[in-house]
Amino acid sequence: MAIIRIEEVKLNDIAYDFKIFPSKATMVKKYRLMTNGVTGPLIKLEKMSDCYYVVGNFEYFFSCLYMEANGVFLCNVSTYENNDKIDRYIRTLNNLFVEGCRYWSLKNFYIKCILADSNWDISSLSHRLKVDQADLEKFILHPSLGRNEKFANSLGEQPLFNYIKNSPLSAENKHFLFSLASKNTVRLTQKDVSTFIDYHMKQGNTFNCFHPDAENIFWEIVNYMDHVKNVHWRDIEQRYFTNPFVVNKDLPGNLKVSTHVK
Repeated sequence: MAIIRIEEVKLNDIAYDFKIFPSKATMVKKYRLMTNGVTGPLIKLEKMSDCYYVVGNFEYFFSCLYMEANGVFLCNVSTYENNDKIDRYIRTLNNLFVEGCRYWSLKNFYIKCILADSNWDISSLSHRLKVDQADLEKFILHPSLGRNEKFANSLGEQPLFNYIKNSPLSAENKHFLFSLASKNTVRLTQKDVSTFIDYHMKQGNTFNCFHPDAENIFWEIVNYMDHVKNVHWRDIEQRYFTNPFVVNKDLPGNLKVSTHVK
């Protein structure tokens, strides 16, 4: 049973388990909404042992914290009897799903913390939250990704990193793809990796990931099918729309149109 009340709380007095960094545009937008005199209390807190913890609407909390650390805001504060840290983690995770939080790293953090407790596993957590187990597993990083975890966390690319890790590619090529996926200047997708696997493994082609121009060669390989499509459609256009000796074609409505160019 929870006691919920509205309190004015100084942002610097609020603790958090995991820090996020909203974009500057997001911070300005959220801060304006929180200070327009119309928006009610959105930041959700839970009080434990006289300490406030943020448990919901993280974007609003961190946006206001970065914009005005000493600011005082109205917050929704919940207090539970006989609660513990895991209970708070579960309620926080539930809030993240209910709010549609877009930060993969936040959900990953709380799921890991809960599953680190021997009393919980993915099945029991799924049952407790009424969230499909498959939807929870999307936020669990493959345990052997090692140092690539920080990249997956920062990019929100856990499914892609797991897909690379579980692929039949060599360790060298996996490392190449991990490095490529970690770059902010490109957008690697599972489709790109699948195309590369088909080229490299199924068709028996070789790929030297240590070549100085390996990245450009990779993109030429995965874009090959688009190239083939372009050539294919261009060939059709040349044969049927620029050839003066094409016979009449039946068009919709049985309309006869000569394609002969005079």
